[in-house]
Amino acid sequence: MSASQTERVLIKGNEAVAFGAVDAGCRCYFGYPITPQNEIPEALSVLLPENGGRFVQAESEVAASNMLLGAAACGVPAMTSSSGCGISLMQEAVSYMAGSHVPGVIVNMQRGGPGLGDIGPSQGDYFQAVKGGGHGDHRNLVLAPATAQECYDFMFRAFALAFKYANPVMVLGDAIVGQIKEPVRREPPRDAMRPEDIRALAKDLRISVITTKRAYDELEADGFLYTVAGKGCFVAEKNLDLIREQKLKELEDHLDAAVELAAGCGVSALELMEMLRILLKEEEPHV
Repeated sequence: MSASQTERVLIKGNEAVAFGAVDAGCRCYFGYPITPQNEIPEALSVLLPENGGRFVQAESEVAASNMLLGAAACGVPAMTSSSGCGISLMQEAVSYMAGSHVPGVIVNMQRGGPGLGDIGPSQGDYFQAVKGGGHGDHRNLVLAPATAQECYDFMFRAFALAFKYANPVMVLGDAIVGQIKEPVRREPPRDAMRPEDIRALAKDLRISVITTKRAYDELEADGFLYTVAGKGCFVAEKNLDLIREQKLKELEDHLDAAVELAAGCGVSALELMEMLRILLKEEEPHV
């Protein structure tokens, strides 16, 4: 775990994912154990605390993915990992991240399915990954490492792409690439975005649940919204009156422009009123 970033170390693909994530700037991990990716949380449980990060073993994959959503919505470089059926349980949170333009990284070391399936290698989650999964109407950014070195390198790209496009990124491996041992050089790729640049980009995006809550609170304080416990927020009647006033003001502006145009064309007030009567009559419903 204490290897320098320039020497080559003989590690599994899963461990390379963990090293790459920390070196790329990841500061939060939320996950739940499942074969064949368990070396990822095992390594991160040591690496993250050593580097000022947070490691949380959640009670389920559903909880882990929603913790990822919460941390990522606050602009924290965060990730989760799982396999097969565990990734299926995460789809609602992934859909929510895509719909909310929240960046985050999900690692899927595929295993056989459906359901619990088996622990052997599989590529059965391909369509789930590249076609979006979840509730549709979005696409994930997908990276597919073929070697342990790529498992390390692609974590830099994953976090950079997630924050560049404010979208979930999935790193799609399988049991073979996750368990294979190869010499890996802990050296950021030439095109890697530095961790400090990722954190600056997160700050620039201004994606924060605190900001969102403050906006709702201000709208409610001004009378535009009201909240019903257990049901949500609704548009207040006061807001409907305000919208009508705004529409009336917009109508007056258009009428002023029409009067000015009529004056420029030599159209009298009576002629203008007659034109308006004709237009209103044309708009009347025919019985």
